Amino acid sequence: MSKRYALSTFLPYVVAMVGSLCSTQAAALSYSITDLGTFLQISAQDVNNSGQVVGTVYREDDHLPYAYLWQNGVMNTLSDPGYGEAINGSGQIVGTTYPYQTPFRAFIATDGVMEEIGPLNPDYPYTAAFGINDSGTVVGYKHPAAGGYSQGFIWQQGVMQDIGTLGGPGSIAGKVNNSGQVIGWSTTADSDQPNAFLYDNGMMINLGVLDDQAGYAVASDINDLGQVVGGSRVADYLMHAFSWRDGAMLDLGTIGGGCAGESYAFGNNNAGQVVGTWNTMACLGGGGYQTLDSGAFLYTDGAMLDLNSLISADSGWHLFEARAINDLGQIVGQGMLDGEVHAFLATPVPLPAAAFLFASGLIGMSWTGLRKG
Repeated sequence: MSKRYALSTFLPYVVAMVGSLCSTQAAALSYSITDLGTFLQISAQDVNNSGQVVGTVYREDDHLPYAYLWQNGVMNTLSDPGYGEAINGSGQIVGTTYPYQTPFRAFIATDGVMEEIGPLNPDYPYTAAFGINDSGTVVGYKHPAAGGYSQGFIWQQGVMQDIGTLGGPGSIAGKVNNSGQVIGWSTTADSDQPNAFLYDNGMMINLGVLDDQAGYAVASDINDLGQVVGGSRVADYLMHAFSWRDGAMLDLGTIGGGCAGESYAFGNNNAGQVVGTWNTMACLGGGGYQTLDSGAFLYTDGAMLDLNSLISADSGWHLFEARAINDLGQIVGQGMLDGEVHAFLATPVPLPAAAFLFASGLIGMSWTGLRKG
């Protein structure tokens, strides 16, 4: 094995080690908020380790959605309408074209140039993309023209491969890590309810559920260590965020304050930090619930923290959804500011300088090794 391969393989573990040093300070850290703006509607879906953000805005000139790339205070939208879902370390964006003009199609954008992902099957003319890794591997689903169940796919270098199911008729691939492991959800032979899966080396593994009696689980993200996060239903049809690692699914819990609570995990990083959304509820007569409060969360060091408690109390923000977190701890999502929905980038302050420089140096070494022939 060459030294170049060893560096790139070892890098996620180094980032995880450095991240663990940083995460012990997470409760003491605060976050600065960068406003990504508001349009008719806006979302921030993903952020890479360079701080580039991808999402969707509805422009005021035509009231249509456009995928955007935000970097260093500048937002650029792609040329054609569509939804931006994910970004890799090279700045490539994947998403789905606007569905009301043509049958929706998955796309990849490199340096701002959009290309449809294919080849297309006439029996499955609809495609959508949700994830991309640093090698340009894309995952998503294709949907039949006649209706029915979607089929998850992996797309690499112009070749689209079906990933199969957990025994049922349908599946959706959600994210892919740099080892080529894919997560998503699938029906089974016994139920149409979604089950979370990990697809690795041609095999699809059912990750299970938090409560066998309560129902389903959906996987949302996977880091380079193979740790998976998402949401699983528990008693009384409530949803709890989970983290799956080493064959076991852990209930991340909720944030207290009511008689019941829910949570859902959208993203994680190589330090094992998890982000998502939470709400607390009051119990009503007849078994119903009423939402009391909600917000975005950061899960670190075994505790779920309200992200709003880690920003300035007079910021004017209420962060209600955290969608992704990079290896420097930067978080993107949506929040309310002055009564309007804005997208945000939250950056830890202070970012531990020693850890950052250590990680940055190793990242540079790895990429230098990879780029040399």
